Amino acid sequence: MGSLFFHMQANTFLIGTILGDGHVQKTQSKTQKCRLRIAHSLDQRDYVDWKYSQVKNLCTSSPKYDEKKQSYQFYTDYSLDLQFYHDLFYEKTQTSYRKVIRPELKDYLVDPISLAVWYCDDGSKRSDCDACRIATHNFNLEEIKILQEILKSNFEIPSHIVKAGRSKKGNNQWYVLSLSARDGGFHEFRKLVLPYVELTIPSMMYKLELKKTP
Repeated sequence: MGSLFFHMQANTFLIGTILGDGHVQKTQSKTQKCRLRIAHSLDQRDYVDWKYSQVKNLCTSSPKYDEKKQSYQFYTDYSLDLQFYHDLFYEKTQTSYRKVIRPELKDYLVDPISLAVWYCDDGSKRSDCDACRIATHNFNLEEIKILQEILKSNFEIPSHIVKAGRSKKGNNQWYVLSLSARDGGFHEFRKLVLPYVELTIPSMMYKLELKKTP
């Protein structure tokens, strides 16, 4: 499968899952080939199996449970098709690579399907009201501001950046994106992603359930 076709057909899923819990790993060889690793808890087996169905043409083995890591996971094969996504989401550090958010993500995070996968990975619905949060702990404040701007400009979804404790290592401030009920952020977001989650990832519908009124 040619790289251009692959980007056009698969970017909605890949953008969402790499923005969330997915990891693109680059080989240390000169080939620059990359692979995608997907790992979740065994409770989310159905979700992992669905993710596998989206990229199984790049895989030679199906998802398996890793008892040592206590995760249900799979890897794609190393491929040049994934180099584009590694270049978009990662920057090199002294010892490895760090996932980052760049302004050009605005050109690729354009489809509600990407939002749905990102939320299923990193989102959590509040139980006390119709609002949610999306974990962005691994990104710095400036990167989270980029995500906030993308939500507003590409999807007309308002959001708020909220402090969420500090890291144990380095005592760095963590932040999350909050979509509230008061300004309609959560309801607008839910309206966009609900049809896709309901149809294709029903096991994750609990993240979109509205608060039950007494």
